[in-house]
Amino acid sequence: MDKKIQVLQILVVIFAICIVGLVGYIVYDKLNDNKEPDNPSSEVDENKPNEDENKPNEDENTGDESEPPIVQEEKEEININDKIVKNILDKFDFNSEVLSNLYEVGEFSKDNIPNYLILRTAFAYASLDDSGKQVDKGDGEFVFEVSTKTLEKYIKDIFGNVNYTHQSFDLGKFRDATIMGPVTYSDGIYSSDMQFLGGFSTLQYAIIEHPYKAELVNDGEKINIYVKTVFNDWYYDEALDQFKITAYNNYDYDNYKYLDDIFYIYGQDDTLPEAEFNKYFDNNYDKINSYIYTFEKQADGNYYLSGFKKA
Repeated sequence: MDKKIQVLQILVVIFAICIVGLVGYIVYDKLNDNKEPDNPSSEVDENKPNEDENKPNEDENTGDESEPPIVQEEKEEININDKIVKNILDKFDFNSEVLSNLYEVGEFSKDNIPNYLILRTAFAYASLDDSGKQVDKGDGEFVFEVSTKTLEKYIKDIFGNVNYTHQSFDLGKFRDATIMGPVTYSDGIYSSDMQFLGGFSTLQYAIIEHPYKAELVNDGEKINIYVKTVFNDWYYDEALDQFKITAYNNYDYDNYKYLDDIFYIYGQDDTLPEAEFNKYFDNNYDKINSYIYTFEKQADGNYYLSGFKKA
């Protein structure tokens, strides 16, 4: 009997230990569930989207700071003798001084036309068609003056509605020899010293263009006109008693040098022998550089110069 009681006591003790152990485990487990993980970033919820996958790659272009897409222009070639082309060529029959300013700049579009180019172009027209006036300062000194109103008229005729600032400026490399430059702007008047030279002038033949192609852009929004261009140098040959006229493909405006001669002819005076010149021009057509003028239609329905570049 005593032996059975001892066994029963041992079982009761073991059962009590088990109960205590079970209770302790349950309490420990509850406490552990409420505790934050030591390294929460190391645990991954498989059902939670991966934020790194959705985050833009810093090395990739997200498009937020990219340039707007370039809109492809629709171009349709039209006859160089088309009425709309002839009207533009007649209106913008630039003299060599104006042409030289364009070629000196080399390239521009309507959004980046240099301010000095706008002023030079208008002033060149005013100086060559007597829109300005000569002012006698005495002692043989003269000043050529052009009013702001006159300059603005030429700017409007050539460039249409364009942003510019009235200011003093230097003249281009090819110019009317009587206008000395620089051109000073003061009290609404543009003025420059003048000199009167004897002899002859071949300025009107300094740059020769031959239009050969035209394009209608975006159903008439713009018109591109392609030209072949040569720069002409005149030299009097005493032995032959003739002028040697050499046509060049380029002109170095920084160093005042003609470059890349193409052909030459002779003339008797300061008048260009056009028939002979054109024959040589046509025979060397493929060697001569091409340039593109762009004229854009503005709100008034007229076309104005808006771009120029080498083809």
